[in-house]
Amino acid sequence: MQESVTPDAATALESVQWSLGTRVLFRFTFAYFVLFAAPAIEMVVPSMEWIARGYFAVQYRITPWVGKHVLGIPRAISVSELSSGDRATDYIAFLCIVVLAVAITIVWSIADRRARAYPRLDAALRITMRFVLAAHMLMYGVIKLFKGQFGAPSLDALTMQLGEFPPMGLLWNFMGYSRPYTFFGGFMETVGGLLLFFRRTAMLGALTVAAVMLNVVMLNFSYHVTVKLNSLNFFFWALVLAAPHAQRLFDFFLLNRATTPEPPYSFVVGPRAVKAARVAQAAVIAFSVYASTASALLAVREYGDDVPKHPLFGIYDVTSFLVNGEPAPPLLGDARRWRRMIIDAKGWTRVRRMNDTEMGLALDSKEPTFTFSAPDGRKNVFTYAQPARAELELTGSLGDDAIVVRFTRIDETQMPLLRERFHWINPRSWE
Repeated sequence: MQESVTPDAATALESVQWSLGTRVLFRFTFAYFVLFAAPAIEMVVPSMEWIARGYFAVQYRITPWVGKHVLGIPRAISVSELSSGDRATDYIAFLCIVVLAVAITIVWSIADRRARAYPRLDAALRITMRFVLAAHMLMYGVIKLFKGQFGAPSLDALTMQLGEFPPMGLLWNFMGYSRPYTFFGGFMETVGGLLLFFRRTAMLGALTVAAVMLNVVMLNFSYHVTVKLNSLNFFFWALVLAAPHAQRLFDFFLLNRATTPEPPYSFVVGPRAVKAARVAQAAVIAFSVYASTASALLAVREYGDDVPKHPLFGIYDVTSFLVNGEPAPPLLGDARRWRRMIIDAKGWTRVRRMNDTEMGLALDSKEPTFTFSAPDGRKNVFTYAQPARAELELTGSLGDDAIVVRFTRIDETQMPLLRERFHWINPRSWE
């Protein structure tokens, strides 16, 4: 996947000698990367999902045992795949990978103690690491270009107080609010990934990804985003790829010295092997771009800001609440009276009471009704009507009481967060 390496250059590479520390560090890095990144092979080679399935099947058998019998964790270790990351099983698996990589390093160092360097294995590691990291950057970057990862603040988020947000929710809404900033973040990740695919731009790609991922790591740790392990590893991989250029970068940027060209590295020799490698390189790039774009477009269709909204979509404030024909005043702390109802894009409905507790309603897709399933198992059905375009009226029973609730829809686009847009000049400066 690199340009041709002449036989003379190959011979020169084979004569390179590394220090003992470099050899040991390389063996550990190689073992660790193979163990950690094995399931990611499906991101650059199609039809390899079986490797990931087998990998996680083994992991999900080992980690609960290690957690219980080695680490002494009394609770059961969940291996549910519903969480995006940072599960106990993920950290136990990472510990197992590190310990196993250390063991492999020790055995390898003893068994191959006569070796003085691994130039071709080093080239294979660097190329594979570049392509796997590039595929991840495209996956995370392209979805941001189409705004499929961070959606605009939901109606529920618009009505919550700042203190009600969990840290991750605060960050998600911060990112989702601004389409330009989300695009910028995705653009930098995408550019860094594309640069990694080619040897001539790999150093710039590694530096770009390292800078981008350092920011992502800080956001993940600062806002408790549950992908800390992955982002840390991507940052580490970028540093590993940039490490061979450290001396040249130091000489050029800090000492103002001329630098020598990067030494050639490859594990293929000869014109036929080079042609085959270039075809494979083009195929991997094409597949990575296609897979990341297809995944992003699917996310946009299902979760994007432009997904068709339910006809009743909106925020509705209660204007009248009758219980058995008598008006219930809007007293703070009242556990019975409703304050507001929110109907999201897919029709999911939530009611907030005056005491700030909430209840969910199921909106029927065929009949003009809402259903509330009470904790005691009883179902309360409310019929609704629209006296006017921005009004809604619900009639039904709640427990033993007959209630009639009238709502007025508020225009969420006039909320300060959505109304205020970019200005070169502060509008208040004219006041």
